[in-house]
Amino acid sequence: MTANTAKLSKLQRSILHDLAFYEREIERIAPTSLPTVQRFGVPLRWLRPRKHEQHRTRADSAAFSRAILRLEWRGLVIRSNAVSGMPHSAANPEREGVIRQKADEPHERRTDHIILTLAGRKAA
Repeated sequence: MTANTAKLSKLQRSILHDLAFYEREIERIAPTSLPTVQRFGVPLRWLRPRKHEQHRTRADSAAFSRAILRLEWRGLVIRSNAVSGMPHSAANPEREGVIRQKADEPHERRTDHIILTLAGRKAA
């Protein structure tokens, strides 16, 4: 484990594992779709913990959101909104609506896809 991944929580490790699993399955089933998945990311709905016996609580949702945010802070994932893209920025008006590819680009309020970075692939 690197310093970046030494203290990942169980939920963060699970998220990274699921992202890598999703990419491996796409590569196995439809190899031509892998570049699209790597560009746009994995749908967030696919990653959310699935509790069949009980409904997800607000605390569960908050913990999941914090885990994703902290993974982004470590440089392991990039939160993205594939539906609406990046918000309008006075500094870069031409980037409005473009899919976020780097963590330093402005982020839309809602995340609907998670992109696994190279560091995230190594950590998974």
